[in-house]
Amino acid sequence: MAGNNIPSPDERERAQQALDLRLAGATWARVADRLSYADESGARHAAMRLLDRTDFELVAEYRDVEGARLERLLVAVWPAAVRGDPRRWKARASSSPSAPGCSASIWP
Repeated sequence: MAGNNIPSPDERERAQQALDLRLAGATWARVADRLSYADESGARHAAMRLLDRTDFELVAEYRDVEGARLERLLVAVWPAAVRGDPRRWKARASSSPSAPGCSASIWP
């Protein structure tokens, strides 16, 4: 960032790319790798700073997309979670469609 705490146009563009990739379903680690951030927290913080400076509609859209993803994940694994079978969680999650750029394996 510039010395006056206002991002340069290049930094703002990079943060926007980070947010766009995340909205497309990429993990923060993938975003960091693709945009050459030191680690996933750098990518996440850049995107969050951008959202802090962005109008409310975009922030609401981001939250809606993240909420929908979490809901889809919950619906996919809830029956297996209730039964207590982590092998079925992994099988169910890997058979669910994933967003572009999203890591196929979310389980250890």
